[in-house]
Amino acid sequence: MHRPPTARRKRAATRQHYERCAREARFYQEIGRSSPVPAPRFYYGAADDETGRVVLLLEDLVAARPGDVLRGCSPAEAALVLEAVAPIHARWWGRFDSGTLAWLPRWGADPSARQERYVGQVGPFLERFGHRLPPSFREAIDRLRTRYAAVLSALERAPATVIHADLHLDNVLFNPPGTLTPAVVLDWQSVSRGAAAVDVALFVFGSLAVEDRRMAEEGLLRRYHALLVEHGVGGYSLERLRDDCRSALLWQLAGTVGWLAGVDPDRLAGRERALVDAAIGDGRLVAALLDHAAHVADMD
Repeated sequence: MHRPPTARRKRAATRQHYERCAREARFYQEIGRSSPVPAPRFYYGAADDETGRVVLLLEDLVAARPGDVLRGCSPAEAALVLEAVAPIHARWWGRFDSGTLAWLPRWGADPSARQERYVGQVGPFLERFGHRLPPSFREAIDRLRTRYAAVLSALERAPATVIHADLHLDNVLFNPPGTLTPAVVLDWQSVSRGAAAVDVALFVFGSLAVEDRRMAEEGLLRRYHALLVEHGVGGYSLERLRDDCRSALLWQLAGTVGWLAGVDPDRLAGRERALVDAAIGDGRLVAALLDHAAHVADMD
């Protein structure tokens, strides 16, 4: 029996959601038990391929304060998050040859296909939001039409490790002062094998007010890099980290375009509208692109 496209899309979306939830359960079962994971304590998890159901029982962190991507955070709080994720990055740094975590998907897979998809998203994005963008922002978007695959390939050449791949403040809880784990990261459904700079850049460029980020960026990157070294990572310089974070900034730009290409501005309300307005209006991404304009220009 032929199913209409909408039915096929709904089935595909349901399956994709199940696979992401099952990946998170497996993350807790196989990584959370053997790594310094800054996540809630894991009690039980299971996934059933036949029914498409997932059960995940985690610690209730009732005393913790949730982060808010709209409000942002202080440089000191950003440091807590980077200090939380650095040990797991270091633990799995370049350690995939044995196939231990072969089930983890590779971040940024098929750069050519992703560039083709990006090219198709630029038109709808500019039609809806182009009038709200500064010229420099539009120029970077246009350059990525032909260079996005190269940006992704550059990040793929970085040493692979376990990354969260969706590290923003809405996925972070801050425990009360004096707690053994000051920052806890939630929602590991996107966990992947990829460049640590994906996590670092997404969080630093997306969580701090522009002036705070300008003041603290270099110190945060130095602190994170020092933690990698302290946990045994070698052969990865601070300058390489800076370059990878700049490439990840361009990935963040492309992701914003892809997200907003499917958004109807006239149907937005409440927090969803606020998130969209912040994505292109609060200056965090625009300012970061301007501050790293030389790297953006290197796309040519």
